[in-house]
Amino acid sequence: MVNNLLSHLGTGSSAVAAGGPRMGKTTFLQQIAAAASQTFHPVSIDLATEPQPDLAQRIPAGGHPVILLFDNCERLLPDPAPFLQQISQTALRMGAQLAGSVWAGDARWGEWAMANRAAFTCPIRYYPLIVLPPKEARPFLKRHWPADVPASELEWVVELSGGHPHLLSQMVKGPERNFDAFFADLWNAAGRPAERGIITQLIQAKSWVLLEDIKDAAGGSVPKPVLDRLAIVGLINRTLVDGAAAATIVSPLLSDWARRTAK
Repeated sequence: MVNNLLSHLGTGSSAVAAGGPRMGKTTFLQQIAAAASQTFHPVSIDLATEPQPDLAQRIPAGGHPVILLFDNCERLLPDPAPFLQQISQTALRMGAQLAGSVWAGDARWGEWAMANRAAFTCPIRYYPLIVLPPKEARPFLKRHWPADVPASELEWVVELSGGHPHLLSQMVKGPERNFDAFFADLWNAAGRPAERGIITQLIQAKSWVLLEDIKDAAGGSVPKPVLDRLAIVGLINRTLVDGAAAATIVSPLLSDWARRTAK
């Protein structure tokens, strides 16, 4: 994904990345900065700690083309447009050779960006960050666990984590960890009634559910954007079961927490 994004930045495009709590947005930006350093000059800006960045101090004169990497872009809501315009005007005024920007934030930020593409001064590509499929989660665990760990234990951790980057990375430190605060963040990130209804159905099912069998409060089919948002938040997994699209709650640990705690 990183190499794909860098190739688009080189053509003058920018990117929007969106993901739920602890989905790896900051890590994604760090990976971009490291991979880009031979070709671009990456400038990382965390809007949580630097809400009004001084580009005059951050963008060097001359040298490699600059890419701006913005983290925590949800801090710009509800109206990011003035900030986007300000960044563009400042870069032009400084004569910076700006190759592109990457704007990372939560699911709300991704929704705003996709609905307001015209607010960006160049074409943008959307990179939703979702949980890892098992074929990617297994190599991650193998890289970080001792070689003598039984395959059965590795599969057990893949199932418990559901491929969520945060759960995977924490389970490497020890599977018996307390994730209550993290699960509360996940739960609160999807507070819309339609989302809660889907989550409740999947928790009750305790297994994969065909998308055609997931219903809204009126008994109708659930719109795809609602399911997309739950995947980006990190609450559900999706796959094909016998050729049909299906979904499940991301982790049985989350299901257990919700049954005990969530209201």
